[in-house]
Amino acid sequence: MLLTNWLNTLTSKISKRRVFRSRDRRDIRKRWQSIIQNQISTTEALEDRTLLTTFFVDDDFTGTSDFSGTDTDPIAGDDQNAEFGFTAFTTIQQAVSAAVAGDTIIVAAGTYTEDVIVNTSVIIQGANAGIAAGVDPGVRGLESELTGGFRLFA
Repeated sequence: MLLTNWLNTLTSKISKRRVFRSRDRRDIRKRWQSIIQNQISTTEALEDRTLLTTFFVDDDFTGTSDFSGTDTDPIAGDDQNAEFGFTAFTTIQQAVSAAVAGDTIIVAAGTYTEDVIVNTSVIIQGANAGIAAGVDPGVRGLESELTGGFRLFA
């Protein structure tokens, strides 16, 4: 029976370290630097994201809880009441001035005596928005009336 010293060959392969010459080290460093530079140059910049907001207008807004149960902040949990001066206003123009493109302005029933200048692309809904007139007269409530005028520049 022939016994060979197989363990010596195994340990000699494990303990041998690779020898890097200065030229090899320089090449490795150049490759590593090019990898780092490529990672930085391929970073994608994200576009600016704006969350849409709903504004509320009520001509007799008292600042307490005229819009209770309305979710004025979709990020936060539960429902939040409208905050006077931020998401709730007494005039349509104040809400239009606070809004950005794509926002929704909900106008409560009442009479609004003002001239409204709309210079952004917003959605303005009256008190009976989405309720057809004359279909079921008992369903519709009081209207949102504007006795001034609208000037649209959007």
